[in-house]
Amino acid sequence: MKAALIIFAVLLSTTVAIKCHVGVYVEGRGTAPETDCDLLFADSTRCKVFSKTFASITTTTHACGSCDPEDDDDCVDCDTDLCNGADSYKYLLSLALVTVFWHSD
Repeated sequence: MKAALIIFAVLLSTTVAIKCHVGVYVEGRGTAPETDCDLLFADSTRCKVFSKTFASITTTTHACGSCDPEDDDDCVDCDTDLCNGADSYKYLLSLALVTVFWHSD
């Protein structure tokens, strides 16, 4: 039973669609709400964040997708929920549930 619970938690964690922060900040002002990337982009499995400075104005962009190595920015991409600007709690919740049930005997 415990092995089945662990397998279920792992499968549940990996089947959740990736969510990213999507939006733009200009000189520290802006918004980047949580967005379900699979609804916007069919094959999106990564989040990214990058910034550019032009005429001493810095913009920071949060988006779904992978970085383009051809771009001249400081792009960083990642592959977990909200990894481009916030904590991911869904995977920790699955681990916490498994731990509670494991030690409940």
